[in-house]
Amino acid sequence: MHPIICEFGPITVYSYGLLLALGFLTAIFLITQKYKASDIDSGLVSDLSIYLLIGGVIGARLLHVGVNLKYYLDNPLEIIMIQHGGLAYQGGLILAILCGWLFLKKRKLNFLPMADIFIPYVALAQSIGRIGCFLNGCCHGSVTDSVFGMKFPQLACFVYPTQLYYSFTWLVIFIILNLIYEKRRFNGQIFCLYFLFYGSMRFLIDFLRGDLGRMWPGWTLTQIISIFFITLSIIIYIRLKKTGLSIKD
Repeated sequence: MHPIICEFGPITVYSYGLLLALGFLTAIFLITQKYKASDIDSGLVSDLSIYLLIGGVIGARLLHVGVNLKYYLDNPLEIIMIQHGGLAYQGGLILAILCGWLFLKKRKLNFLPMADIFIPYVALAQSIGRIGCFLNGCCHGSVTDSVFGMKFPQLACFVYPTQLYYSFTWLVIFIILNLIYEKRRFNGQIFCLYFLFYGSMRFLIDFLRGDLGRMWPGWTLTQIISIFFITLSIIIYIRLKKTGLSIKD
């Protein structure tokens, strides 16, 4: 585990923040390169990306702080210390989508076609970002004596490296969504599939998490949110498939 990559005098480069930034920049670079020959304005991509980044970070932090409110009331300065970890992805995803929708509405652009373009690269950014979680030692799994366990310096026992499971699964989702994108039949198809895949992945892997509180019926809050994502994505997918315009229309 390497929570700190390097230090330059008073400047400290944290692995968590560095990998998050690397994931974001990689995603934006690949989107720009892939669609620079199309009608999509690179300036539009950059502007939209900034809105998504700001909304994502604020939303993720707000949900994390809300879930762990007692700790942050006792340690208020920690609220802004995101380099220490603590971003609840679901909160960031919801607020980022809202910011993206408002941005595109202001520009009088359709949301779903742009969402289909961006959303696979969100998965790629998450895949890279989860490596930052691994290096930081946060988001680890429950105690295990299996061969899949790993020892983190701050823990006295072996745990599942769920950060790596997330990272690998995100990469697979990114690849699958890109393959489906070339054959998509209606606007919003990739967007819905992202939530279906993400919700399913998160629901299953969270059974191995060891740092999250459990609710009824033994699920984490993120698993409950994942069930909501799965259900909503299926409903919207069916509706769009029946009533939405096809790509050829």
